[in-house]
Amino acid sequence: MPFAHSQSDRSQGQYVRLCWICCLLLCFISVSRATAEYNIRQIGDPDFLNRQVRISDTGLIAWQGFRIRPSPSANADIFIHTGGVTRALTDGVFRSGVGNHDPQVYSNQVVWVSTTGRGQLERTLQLVDPPLDPDMPELDSRWRVARTSEEDPSLQQLEHVAGAEYDVREWRDEETVGTRRTPSGNNEIMLWDGEEIRQLTADNRNDLGPGFWGDTIAWQKARGWPFGWEIMVWVDGQQMQMTTNFFYDMGPRVHGRKVTWYGWSGSNFEIFLYDHEAGEISQITNNDQDDKSPQIWDGVIVWEGIERASSDIFMWRDGEISRISDNPEDDLNVRLWNGQAVWQGFDGDFFQIFHFDGEQTRQLTNTRYDNINPDIRDGVITWMGYVDNMDAEIFVWNGGPDPIRLTDNDYEDLNPRTAAGRIVWRSDVDGVSHVYVAEPR
Repeated sequence: MPFAHSQSDRSQGQYVRLCWICCLLLCFISVSRATAEYNIRQIGDPDFLNRQVRISDTGLIAWQGFRIRPSPSANADIFIHTGGVTRALTDGVFRSGVGNHDPQVYSNQVVWVSTTGRGQLERTLQLVDPPLDPDMPELDSRWRVARTSEEDPSLQQLEHVAGAEYDVREWRDEETVGTRRTPSGNNEIMLWDGEEIRQLTADNRNDLGPGFWGDTIAWQKARGWPFGWEIMVWVDGQQMQMTTNFFYDMGPRVHGRKVTWYGWSGSNFEIFLYDHEAGEISQITNNDQDDKSPQIWDGVIVWEGIERASSDIFMWRDGEISRISDNPEDDLNVRLWNGQAVWQGFDGDFFQIFHFDGEQTRQLTNTRYDNINPDIRDGVITWMGYVDNMDAEIFVWNGGPDPIRLTDNDYEDLNPRTAAGRIVWRSDVDGVSHVYVAEPR
């Protein structure tokens, strides 16, 4: 006897089919809207592993790429896309094995970090040291250093040898009794001003984490291990040291001629601000919680503050600090533009995207999957969302009633950035990464 479906069974089946049809229709509408409003193009060479994609207000796009086909290369280059053309900015400029990474863009210029070793450049200023036992100095960071073992003089450990066109000085154990610090590395700050490449730093301390806006560049310079980082600023063609301590000062960000960063105070991290026009350094926070990862725009600063057991988003505006997130769970990855901020906040089950419009905060997403890594510029907000809880897709909100889904595939679309109304991101497909740009029609 055949199984007899009840009326409720048939109704439930029709309901499930209707739900699937609605889901497919919504996906079709989303993709159609993306197609109607944006042109999406691949601009990165698929023979390279492409990462760290950035875009400026003029539409200049920069990223890092490692060659992986036809044979892998140890050389990491900086690529740019401008005027409809993609080219390697550093290809062939430096010797083999150089690592170029962390590009930052402003207008038609690029700043990045390179283990370049481009030869005998004039040494940049030496760090000012806080008081230190004179029997334990740091070795001179202007020179590469070879350490010779007292037991076996033929055995040498060459420190920071990459790019060894620098002079090398040898020292023996008996000459360095009590020495506890050696130079930290050979990562240098580079600038492409739209015409030529310039090396801004030249010593054997690691220079990393650049922030860039206009004629102002900031980064963190490492002391000899384990004595932290100092904040350096390059403006009007001169390099200046902002901090002088053995703590950790990190994450500089720049807008105009103002620089913000977070630094260890001895008990927790606090937010600091350097105003070049005023010639002043201010401590923005002074509390018993960790404040970190600041962003700055037109003198307004936002950051993550770990208050109680979770992090919240705080804003410093007109000399006053306010909390702009209202969420008992973690709020992270804040970005700032023109008094507006976006971040990801945990709702107890998933991360959602939140937007502070300058007056109030609202939740942009309310989904059963994670939405993370937002960015905002020129009234456009973008982020990545794990739609099927398997791989991420790219979304954009441009002021309309609903977000627009830009991608619909079964591979990872990651870390979108926006400027000039465009969105850029990278996609990882079978071990190969592509760079995409979505441009408004």
